[in-house]
Amino acid sequence: MKDTDSEILEHYERMLLKKGSMERLMMGFSVTENARQLVRASILERNPGISPLELKKEVFLRFYRNYFPPSLLKKILNHIEKEKKG
Repeated sequence: MKDTDSEILEHYERMLLKKGSMERLMMGFSVTENARQLVRASILERNPGISPLELKKEVFLRFYRNYFPPSLLKKILNHIEKEKKG
């Protein structure tokens, strides 16, 4: 989807390139953390009684479900469960 005028995109790119690499990296971390918090809030809104373990698994699935085959997803989710149980 492209809903931003090309002139605005060029301005934004120039603005980003003026920033140092560390500042751009920190901006990326911030955006990622904000996305994670939005996903958590969305899951909690739909499932207010969800356990912390299930929430962690749901956040993982929301971000990475489409990047792993089902068999590997199952292994990763099992690992998350074992890691939380100690």
